[in-house]
Amino acid sequence: MDDFYTLLAFARRSALAALRSGDPLPIRDGLTALTAIDGNRVDHRDVSVAAALLSYAGTHDPAPFRNASAHADQTVSEILLGFAKEPVEHLGDWGYREVITDSGRAFFEDNGRRYEPTADLARLALHVAALIEEDVYRVRSIGVGDDLPDVWLRGADRDAVSHAAGLLAGCAAVRADLDPAAHPHADAQRLIAFVAEAANDADAALLSMAATPGGSPPHEALGLRAGNLCCVVIARSFVEGTSSFEKPDALERFSGPLSKLLEGKP
Repeated sequence: MDDFYTLLAFARRSALAALRSGDPLPIRDGLTALTAIDGNRVDHRDVSVAAALLSYAGTHDPAPFRNASAHADQTVSEILLGFAKEPVEHLGDWGYREVITDSGRAFFEDNGRRYEPTADLARLALHVAALIEEDVYRVRSIGVGDDLPDVWLRGADRDAVSHAAGLLAGCAAVRADLDPAAHPHADAQRLIAFVAEAANDADAALLSMAATPGGSPPHEALGLRAGNLCCVVIARSFVEGTSSFEKPDALERFSGPLSKLLEGKP
């Protein structure tokens, strides 16, 4: 099963390689990877998303998809033939957004929510991801068009927090897993860093102040802000009966570096 998802990851990366280079060869490589997948043993939606990225990054030439379909099982074949007939024009239909980064064009997960920030939250999220990678976590996804769930914001008036969160101009999220070498139950540990642009400085201050540890199940939290930008970091175990890797106040080690990023000093 892990091998199938390695192939899916390769297909998505092939789409990115084609998008950045303009070379159609990675599209064919990605499609070849998809034909090696047993469509009955994975979530067919994962195959569809990978194929959608390949379609978007390609030249809308149906031939590679039609040719690849002949070498795939029935489930994957039907998916590929679907994209041969209807190439992808808009990534938003598939939960992604194309973003220009310092490293070039990239695919960011996009939940379809409001995303109209004046600050470059995508670039800021990439810097946050790099900071997290320097620690004991390994980033697995970066998304824009996220929301800031008030389940993590219990340290202030709930109505005021919900109102401020509902007025966000945009929110990006960096999701990471604990490095397996750091803990015997690393697969149970998650860290999420939300970077958001609030409607005003007061809302940003409220949201950052509301990020307090606790809850059920318990989690550790860190809230920071600079102007109308705020960052909320949450760490917890997602497996019942497994204690959190992060101890009280341990997330404070991110406070200084994250504050510099929010202030525009990466």
